[in-house]
Amino acid sequence: MWIYGKPPFPYYYDKNTRSVLVDETKRPIYRAIVEKYLNGTNLGHIAIWLTDNKIPTPYNIKPDGKNKGWSNITVQRLLASEIHLGYITYDKTRSKRGQVELVPEEERIKVMGTHEN
Repeated sequence: MWIYGKPPFPYYYDKNTRSVLVDETKRPIYRAIVEKYLNGTNLGHIAIWLTDNKIPTPYNIKPDGKNKGWSNITVQRLLASEIHLGYITYDKTRSKRGQVELVPEEERIKVMGTHEN
């Protein structure tokens, strides 16, 4: 069951099943990103390719609704997301008296999800 905010590209949250599903219109774009990276294209060039092809970013929307374009860090985070490998990690942060701190990797709960990867 998905408990976080917006899932990473190319997934979307389905309220009825309370899980993440693959957006089939975004799957080919994600596969192209992976293929470009595996073929040696650097993250900056992938970001430029996505922006030039007017692919909306998953996160960088300006208050006026316009898309800011892709950055190499957005591409890096997308490729490093464990959800694409089938995992969901819980308890990445904890809060004590209003202070948010990262939980060490070995203390996090990492489970195999039921979503398509």
